[in-house]
Amino acid sequence: MVFAGISNPFRPVPLSDRRVPAHESNRAAKNDRWDRSMLFGVRAVVLMMLVYATWHYGGVHTVAQHRLCWFAFAGLLLAIGTQRCWQYQRVAIPKYFLLLALAWIVYAILQSAPGTGMLDVWFHRAHQQSTPFIERTGELVVAAEALGYQAQRDASLEFAATARGSSVAHATRLATVPYMLALAVAVLTAIGFQSRRSRSFLLSAVVLNAAVLAVWGIIQRAGGGEQILPGVEQQFRGVPFASFIYKNAGAAALLPAIAAAAGLAMIGSSTRRSASCPPQNFSTQAGGNTHWNQLRTIRLPMLLFLSGLIVAGLIASLSRGAWLTLLITLLAVGVFSGVSLRNSRTWMAVCGIAALLIAVTLTSGITEDIKTRAGQVSLGRVSADQRWGQWVDGFQTALANLPSGSGLGTYGYASLPHQSEARDYWFREAHNQYLEVFTETGIVGVLIVFCGIVWFARLALDMIRRGAKDQSQSMRGWGMIGIALLMFAAIHSIVDFVIKIPANLICYSILITAVAVTRSRRADRGNNASHRASTSGLRERLVAGGNYAVTWAFLGLLVVAFAARGTKHQLIGDAALAASQVTDSSEHLSDQWLEPRIALLNDAIARQPLRSQLHYRSAQLRLLQYRTGLLAMAGDQGIPLTADQTRIEMLHAQFMSSPSSVRRSIHNQCTSTPRLRYSMARSLLDLRRSILCNPYDPQSHLFCALTSPLVGTSTRGWIETSSALASNNGEILFHNGLMAYFAGDRQRMIDQWSKALSIGRDEHRKIILNLSSERISLPEMAEQMIPPDHPEWIVDLLRLRMDDPAQTTANLEGRALLDYFQRQSQLDPLARHVTLARINDLLGRSDDGISHWKAAILLSPMDARVRLGLTTSLQESGEIDEALDQAVLGQRLFPEDSRFERLAVSIRREIGNRH
Repeated sequence: MVFAGISNPFRPVPLSDRRVPAHESNRAAKNDRWDRSMLFGVRAVVLMMLVYATWHYGGVHTVAQHRLCWFAFAGLLLAIGTQRCWQYQRVAIPKYFLLLALAWIVYAILQSAPGTGMLDVWFHRAHQQSTPFIERTGELVVAAEALGYQAQRDASLEFAATARGSSVAHATRLATVPYMLALAVAVLTAIGFQSRRSRSFLLSAVVLNAAVLAVWGIIQRAGGGEQILPGVEQQFRGVPFASFIYKNAGAAALLPAIAAAAGLAMIGSSTRRSASCPPQNFSTQAGGNTHWNQLRTIRLPMLLFLSGLIVAGLIASLSRGAWLTLLITLLAVGVFSGVSLRNSRTWMAVCGIAALLIAVTLTSGITEDIKTRAGQVSLGRVSADQRWGQWVDGFQTALANLPSGSGLGTYGYASLPHQSEARDYWFREAHNQYLEVFTETGIVGVLIVFCGIVWFARLALDMIRRGAKDQSQSMRGWGMIGIALLMFAAIHSIVDFVIKIPANLICYSILITAVAVTRSRRADRGNNASHRASTSGLRERLVAGGNYAVTWAFLGLLVVAFAARGTKHQLIGDAALAASQVTDSSEHLSDQWLEPRIALLNDAIARQPLRSQLHYRSAQLRLLQYRTGLLAMAGDQGIPLTADQTRIEMLHAQFMSSPSSVRRSIHNQCTSTPRLRYSMARSLLDLRRSILCNPYDPQSHLFCALTSPLVGTSTRGWIETSSALASNNGEILFHNGLMAYFAGDRQRMIDQWSKALSIGRDEHRKIILNLSSERISLPEMAEQMIPPDHPEWIVDLLRLRMDDPAQTTANLEGRALLDYFQRQSQLDPLARHVTLARINDLLGRSDDGISHWKAAILLSPMDARVRLGLTTSLQESGEIDEALDQAVLGQRLFPEDSRFERLAVSIRREIGNRH
């Protein structure tokens, strides 16, 4: 391996250099060979975890994390099998880093623990946030018992309703797994990469892995193919590095490799100056010295070439956050390390990388994309991306859940009640790692992160100072790696959530450990006896225990076993959810399809009783049983009933739109058989469990609202909770507004439907507009419901009213709309003039309409829609000649638009008829 500077990077440091008797020497040699084989396995496991996580969708899938758990478990067993692992301070353990990681994991476990005890006071405020969404679940139990089904108490679920350290306990447990893997891989790195040569080889592996990833990203960007990885179909939006689910995280996976490459260059230059003879295994044969020198000669050019590939891949990713992070870090580290612009090598490296970037840019065809994305690196763009408003909401969420936090991995749900405006997608992550830590883990998480940053910064700076003092380029190089890693993670975390991606978390954990191990001093191997004599107190014993690598290896085994168990149950739950996926297919309305899947879900629920999705899916299947029973009952009674009419949305609409005198009979009919009552009762209880496990899931609250009229409970309370959580889900917003429409809740209808329209639910737009116009006037709709960028919707409604003879207030509403839009100076000028022109045309005010059309033409002369409107308005007002001129001009300006040609023919025909 040319970058490691060694022939055998897995060769461990000899256990001892002391002279010993022959039989002891043989035993030591045998132990040395045993340790060598075990450490080879440990190092291989670390590299396998790094590569596998990188190339399996960033390690985000549960199946990848489960396999990584087994890799880590095997590596820790191998580590325990080495002799050095059991010797006091034989292995330099980065105890501070491991203790911080362990504290993070322990706190997350406390947040999701089945009993908080004395910590109830600490978690009280976080529990208060979810209480309003849980307190109505008692109504579901009462309704189920009224249907003749006795609810059973579940201790784990009762805890979920009373003592909540995490708002979604299952999400917290799942989010802890990557950090457990990071702890395990840190222990493995500390044990397996103690020697300078092995750590150099580790840096080489990081660089090579990132270079291959960069090449693949460049190929994807250039080809725009349908595959994410060879043989793996594209399933996610975005082209390069979308194998990380979130492409910015894939770009961030390249940043640590840049630090590793720079560190290798510094370490390699130190090795060249200090090595007066080649390594022993190269000098055992003639010509070995020449071969060794050749390898050293080509190493720097190869590092520059691979670094250029990595930077080119970073450019091809089009990740603005990664670009800005790299630029700031390179400038800071360059100034800090004293890089001189007068040095010819510096300019050669810069020119070589620049040439490679230009070549990649031209061959991949992303020049315009790069210009566009570079122009989007601004605070204004952050605001346009909805991040700024979401950060404000996230900060409010953090304050509401202080001091304990909402629970690791719960940001997306915990922030829903505090969302101030509708957004067209769900911010499951904060896109700001610091804000996410503050929200999810509160004061404890902030302190852990702060202590980690301070510790690693001091460690890296001390290495740089020590390297300068001792003239050790190797120590200085590792310090520079540490500073670069710290800046990459700290800066990129401001605008993204890339560090929490398992692949990146593992990579950073490996490199931080390698830097810390390089800094650590090994204790005198002859001090074991005096050490044992001094370990009398509890504190001394704990400190001494932390100096044994075997202590951390066993802790790692315990953590990994816990993670493996959790991921195994998660896989079982995932399989049950996949097998029981509900669609509108009539095949699902049969007991043959339902019964085995309900049994599968029951088994998964027994393993994961706090997983809300499982309970919600069980409620869906019970509802399918209910619908099957309705169809059977209708068939027995000769009632014409289709499967589509049994959908819960249709049943709710039919019930709520019926007269009050009829509703009681509908309710009795919907619960007339034991099968119907049993299925509905089980569905209600499953919904209750789903809400107890995740109070912030709007789907469950919507389900309860739709079901409540059929079981005789109030709909209003469930609409309130569903409305409070649905500001980024257009489908739920539509149903919330529809239920409010039936219930006569005018203000809630306006609120929910205005949000649905603002995030672009076009499939429901006509229904929303038509039904809303029955409850409120058009001026009110324009002011409270219609999005500012779609004023034409209200004009279409006005046209419908003008065409309806039964509508006697259309003219009054039209004039009111004119007054409203004339006052809207903040509206886009072009849209404002077009809207006023159309309204004036509908009201027969031709002169005013034409003047607004002409004003719009001046603002946008090449807008075919505006010129067509002016031509039509001129024709209808009788100004035929000018209308013909506009139609002919439109034909010349927009030859592909056939509407101008048809309009010109119509106008000429009208002129001919007049003459």
